[in-house]
Amino acid sequence: MKKNHTQEILLIAILALTSAFLYIYLSIFQTLQKTPQPILNSQEIRVLDPKLDEKLLEELEQRRM
Repeated sequence: MKKNHTQEILLIAILALTSAFLYIYLSIFQTLQKTPQPILNSQEIRVLDPKLDEKLLEELEQRRM
């Protein structure tokens, strides 16, 4: 008597794929949760002044000539 094992193989394959995807998902989720938050000091937080120093730019142009 020959048994048809296709249903058993299909069930094992589905369980293996499900557990592999679950393992990958949990690994990625755990890695994303472990990333440390950046620690910024007061110098990095301060607002930058968007004004250009035109005298400095003119001085640099004169150096080129």
